[in-house]
Amino acid sequence: MSSEQVGIGGGQVIWLSGFLVAIGVLVPVAVFVGYPLALLLASRLQRETPVAAATSGLLPSVTLVVVARNAAALVTEKLRNFQSLDYPPRLLELVLFSDGSEDDTVALVRKFGDERIRLLVSADHVGKFTGLNRAVAAARNDLLVFSDVDAHLTPDALSHLVRPLADPVVGGVCGQRLLRRECNPLAAAQGSYIDFDSRIKQLESRIGSITSNDGKLYAIRRELFTPVPGGVTDDLFQSLGVIGQGRRFLFEPRAIATITVPSRNPAHEVRRRRRIVARSLRSLWFHRRLLNPFHSGWYAVGLGVNKGWRRLLPLALGGLPVGAAGLAASGIPAWWGVVVLLGAGLAAGLLQPVLCPPERTGGALGRLLGKGRYVLLGLAGTHLGLMDFLRGRVPDRWDPVKQG
Repeated sequence: MSSEQVGIGGGQVIWLSGFLVAIGVLVPVAVFVGYPLALLLASRLQRETPVAAATSGLLPSVTLVVVARNAAALVTEKLRNFQSLDYPPRLLELVLFSDGSEDDTVALVRKFGDERIRLLVSADHVGKFTGLNRAVAAARNDLLVFSDVDAHLTPDALSHLVRPLADPVVGGVCGQRLLRRECNPLAAAQGSYIDFDSRIKQLESRIGSITSNDGKLYAIRRELFTPVPGGVTDDLFQSLGVIGQGRRFLFEPRAIATITVPSRNPAHEVRRRRRIVARSLRSLWFHRRLLNPFHSGWYAVGLGVNKGWRRLLPLALGGLPVGAAGLAASGIPAWWGVVVLLGAGLAAGLLQPVLCPPERTGGALGRLLGKGRYVLLGLAGTHLGLMDFLRGRVPDRWDPVKQG
């Protein structure tokens, strides 16, 4: 092999390694720095898109939709929470669909004795999407509010949630989820992620519509509801459907739903993230027209970055140490320092339970390592979900883990 051939080969390695490093830096910076800054700048340069205020002061009639499976430990509290809502009782009903529950869920609901609570029962495990479609078909009111059985709504949550819908341009509204205080090593990291996501939603609402919805609490007009197909996340699918029909979908942080920490343990977090990512990508595929800037303008850019590029983070970050090692091996030894730092960060995240046992997670080091571990778990689940979507392996049915 001639020296010229070796030089060409070396140049290709450097080019490819540099490309991997550039992508590994560009994608996370765009997602977590560039997009939020662009939203902040846009919200300051552009006057906030107004929402018409209610003129009559009358509240709309609402159907609260809940699909539950094996929720005996949670359903009584959910029904009591429904009864405690500060909303005119004559304007409110709850349709609860039991998806093939094998515990006492159905018996507990039937014992409750509230005529506003309507129970639909499937003997078979048909899946959440079927349950949602059947519950909506049975709803009597024109405004649909969706919530989960483990979400505890504050008394004024519904009143705040429906107010933006006084404007006919608004087709849907997303509420704010908050975590209950509990001893869970992933709680602090998940709380930080939810705070970040909520700030994004607030900025997006000021100038247009949100790019992500929250299934713990959201409302849409019944005429804008699209039957939920299998293998999607209903919250994202419905919000994109509303926006695709030319209406706005907003975030209302005063409409609060409190929940337990979603991830019960590290393995559950990976499975949960895997399912969410695969189904959200499928939801995005159904509404891929919204990714076209010539159709959706600025919203297409935000949707692509916030929902598309986020799903590519495992690939981008996975290529970063490979690219750094390639540059180091190609005669740029300073890059070995980057490889060592990346390896140390990976090791610290993986060994977090050993380096910082539960009794020490409250300190600064414990919180830092806990967030690092949460990021690694999220990346692992995201990668698996991305692969599932690309292979067409998206589950239609669900088996929720709400406790444990």
